[in-house]
Amino acid sequence: MFLSKGGEWEEFLSFNFSFFKRVKRRMSENDFKKVFKAPNFETILKEDLKKKRIMEGSRTYEGSQNTIPVDGKLLQKIGVSSGDKVYFFAGGGGDWAEAIGKETKLTFADLSNRIVSRVGRKRKIGERQVVINALRAPVRENEFDWSVSFEPVPLAGEALPITVLRGLLNRRGVKIIRHSMYSGESEIARVLKSVYGVENEEKIVRVECVEKPRLRNLFTGRESKTHVVTTVHTNSEARSKVLKDLKVMMLIERLKRRGEKSVSLEKLFENTSKCGLKNEEVKESLERINKFSTLLSEKHKTVLID
Repeated sequence: MFLSKGGEWEEFLSFNFSFFKRVKRRMSENDFKKVFKAPNFETILKEDLKKKRIMEGSRTYEGSQNTIPVDGKLLQKIGVSSGDKVYFFAGGGGDWAEAIGKETKLTFADLSNRIVSRVGRKRKIGERQVVINALRAPVRENEFDWSVSFEPVPLAGEALPITVLRGLLNRRGVKIIRHSMYSGESEIARVLKSVYGVENEEKIVRVECVEKPRLRNLFTGRESKTHVVTTVHTNSEARSKVLKDLKVMMLIERLKRRGEKSVSLEKLFENTSKCGLKNEEVKESLERINKFSTLLSEKHKTVLID
């Protein structure tokens, strides 16, 4: 359609200019209506409790681990120093925790009451034996030197990234040891490096071991076995950021009504004083948590909307 008259042309321009101004204004407003995602502890903990019930009814989990270290240079090979304070999570059969605990100040931890009682306390592994969900510890900065675990299979999936994140509160970091048949935690380490600027390494070591008994009370002979040690090294800046982010995550969980999967940003900012943070710090924290949450499936995320 051609507009021949001046008045019609001016009316056409006026209408479209007004329309584009409204679109631009809406786009500008939507820039501030960002959607953030954070771990949904409610659904992750439910999944962990299911695993706990399975573990409590299984004798396999409290049995020997896939490899049992008998190496006099074990600490040197995995990069832990004598006298280090070690939080050994998902302790399981206890063989690796027991070997590491001989020369370190070790806390043996597991979600299962049965494991802690029948393995940790009965065999007196480490200085302390505690029943705790790995998602909840460490709590304070510099409480331990390392968080360590051997093949934390029960934490595979959603819980392990948060457990490793908490380990960044330590003085030195996190170590996960696996037999060579398993892959390392490379994706978790990659995301943590991107978000918190922490360095990581994956090291292949040979450890003198005896293997898991194939028959009752029958162990294979002593043999050098290949293991992969994934280490995430922390630093003071990362510790500070992680502590803030965990406070924000806990606040989100408190504000979220049971069963709900969303929290308004307005509600969150109204309550930031409860975790001792300023709104600007919370905004920065939400950006980091949002990036970290790419490690979780959608069903285990809380959505924060404006």
